[in-house]
Amino acid sequence: MGFSVKQINYFYLALVILWQPLQIAFIQVDGAGRIPFFFAVLVFIINYINDPGFKNRILSKPMMFWGIWVVYSAINLLMQGYHGEIPFLFFCVHSLFVPFLVMLITSKETIRNKKQVLQLLSIVFIIYAFFSVTVLGAQTGTDSDRGLGALWNEGPLTALFIIFYLGLLYVNGWINIKKLVPLILFVFVVIALGGTRKAFGGAILLVATLVISQLTLSPKKFILIAVFTSFAYFGYTYVMESTSMGDRFKEGLEEGENANTTDIQLLNLVGDRATFYITGWQVFSDNLLTGIGLRNYMRETGSVHVIHSEYMVQLAEGGIVGTVFFLLFNIGVGKSIHRAWKRYPRKRPVIWLLAGAFGVILFISITAWTYSFARYFIVYGVIIGSLQSFSYEDRRRLSIKKQINRRLVCEKRGIKNKSLT
Repeated sequence: MGFSVKQINYFYLALVILWQPLQIAFIQVDGAGRIPFFFAVLVFIINYINDPGFKNRILSKPMMFWGIWVVYSAINLLMQGYHGEIPFLFFCVHSLFVPFLVMLITSKETIRNKKQVLQLLSIVFIIYAFFSVTVLGAQTGTDSDRGLGALWNEGPLTALFIIFYLGLLYVNGWINIKKLVPLILFVFVVIALGGTRKAFGGAILLVATLVISQLTLSPKKFILIAVFTSFAYFGYTYVMESTSMGDRFKEGLEEGENANTTDIQLLNLVGDRATFYITGWQVFSDNLLTGIGLRNYMRETGSVHVIHSEYMVQLAEGGIVGTVFFLLFNIGVGKSIHRAWKRYPRKRPVIWLLAGAFGVILFISITAWTYSFARYFIVYGVIIGSLQSFSYEDRRRLSIKKQINRRLVCEKRGIKNKSLT
């Protein structure tokens, strides 16, 4: 029995997210990523051949802008000089092509069956989060008081989007609050164990947009808002006063003041990441047009770390050209959300969550690079697919309405003709 394109796509999305924990904990082979490389190429070919609309999806806005960014970044890196540990082609596929591909597939499948996609992603991300604090949680990351495990910050940064998928399921009426609340609590436990500040901030933002989306104060929704508000308040107080994450928030401000050699006070807020903004801007100033190529910051500056800021990655390593396509893509997503907000008032609970997830990615990008991680582009795919599904639903309703009107007209004409005879 053969597999449908939808089943292949679902399997591939699960594979992309779960490959790393499975590879570390169980498979322990193929460190170079040959299997994910093969599946990426195969899945793209299958979709391109079997879906006549797949090419149009690639060329649609804002997808097209990110596709151009991928092609530009690969060519620019080849021209600037690639110095990575894995072969150049493997880097381009794993870090550039795969995020773009999962965004295309997720948006396509979200339009086709939103409920199934959200259920799939919720389950897959929950499995990932569970692995991060159990099977892979025994290994210590950077600090002895943080349960980062073998996945480091990726565990909390992946887990936080469970709130997004569950929130969409909830506002669409596909899960109830009895399932929603415990699973959100689980997400916060994972984040607290990892002590990842940006994941905690992103989770709070997603919970806030979920609460705001329910602000029509029926008794049931009032209880929901009260529960989430109380949880957020007491959770924040506990984290700041009684956990290592709270200590890291305070230490981060001190590190920001020490690392910030400029008069820009805002840089204090990014902690030790201030160095990347200061040095990255200097690199950009010397390489305005095309930057120095992705992942070349360490070689250029002698740093032991890659740039922990997506915005400085775009400027320093992509230059003005790369930054323009990065901005066109994100502005395109933002404009689509704003347009949907005005056009579909009944969809605003969903749009609140889409805007919240978009904001979380932009927030994380302040102190982390995001271009190479599939989890963010799966979220982008859900956002873009959900927004496009609104217009498809409108067209479907309009088409059904026209068919009904035609049928009524034909029936009336038939009655009149019979009366004449």
